[in-house]
Parts: sequence; C-alpha cells; structure tokens
Amino acid sequence: MREPHHVPGIQTGSTGSSTKTSSLLSPLKMALSAIRGVIEGALPLVILVGILALFWEALTITRFVTAPNGFLVTQQAETIIAEGGLVISLIVFVVAGLRTLRGVRDRHNEGDYIESTAAIVVLGISLLVLFIAVWMTIGMPQHPAP
Repeated sequence: MREPHHVPGIQTGSTGSSTKTSSLLSPLKMALSAIRGVIEGALPLVILVGILALFWEALTITRFVTAPNGFLVTQQAETIIAEGGLVISLIVFVVAGLRTLRGVRDRHNEGDYIESTAAIVVLGISLLVLFIAVWMTIGMPQHPAP
C-alpha cells in the first residue's frame, strides 16, 4: 500500500496541526502523478484487450483442430468459445473497472487530485471507446445488401 499523500499546500507539523505553506507540488511530481493516473485509468481496457486477444487465438486454434470434422462442428465450437470469451472479458472488465474506481476514490481521499482526475478521465475515455465498438457492432449489418 502506498503512503498517504497530503493536500498540496498543507504541511502537517509535529504537533498534528495543519499550517499553510507556500510550497506546492513540483512540476515533476505533478507529471508523475498524472502519468500514474493515466496508467491506472487505462488498465481495465488494456486487460480487456489482452483477454480478447487470448480468446482470438483460442478461436484460431479451435478452427484448425475442428476443421476436419466439418463446418457445423467448427461453427458450434467457435460459438461456444466466443461466447465464453465475451462473458469472461465482461466480468474481468467490470472487476478491473470497479477496482480502478476504488483506487480513484482512495487517491482522491488522500489528496492526490491530479492522479485521481487523470485516472477517471482515462477510464471514461475507455468506456466511451468500448461503447462505440459495441454500438457499431450492433448497428452495422453483417450481410449488406448487394
């Protein structure tokens, strides 16, 4: 677990009282905090892409293994693997997203507003990218008219 951050501009004294100081976060610390936030916010999407890539490979292997048995066997096996992969990917994405949101809440409560803001913005962009991909998949016809 990371050590708690304090609100910028507030320094805790040895007696426990908070006093205002003129020191603010250095630009390097702010940049590193923003980078940590971007990485934390992008982690659910990166995990999702990795899992989907693994299931894509599983589909390819299934196609080669079941090809001698005929088209219907191949189609059924690929459907089962694709559906299982989508369900597992959805569960893992939701768990990773909730964990990221908990991390954002913790960073915000610790006073690291730059990291928490960067993480929530990148997580929102990830959700938007995922929503657009699902929307395009549902909205585009699979067999366009000739």
